[in-house]
Amino acid sequence: CKRTMRSEKTRCCMWRNNRVAFGQAKAVAPLVTYLQSQDTGVHRATACALHQLSKDPDNCITMHEAGVVKPLLQMVGSSDEVLQEAAAGCISNIRHLALANEKAKFH
Repeated sequence: CKRTMRSEKTRCCMWRNNRVAFGQAKAVAPLVTYLQSQDTGVHRATACALHQLSKDPDNCITMHEAGVVKPLLQMVGSSDEVLQEAAAGCISNIRHLALANEKAKFH
């Protein structure tokens, strides 16, 4: 079941070493495709996993390149509070990385 698999990935992504390993294994971008599902539970689990994975800068870059921002922006407006928080947290981490890169360019 996709939902069960996503829940397992969410728990797995909570540890830093696993976040990095997911990125190195090229497993981050494929997760973004799960946001196209019609199942809110799949959205929730995927957004939670992506939020955890977005704590690694390389994963943020991969997610942004995979087009994660637009679907996450839509999910921020969900009636599911867990989904809202995870989507917003992931977007926030991506934005913080972008701001840090901009700041570094000008200093």
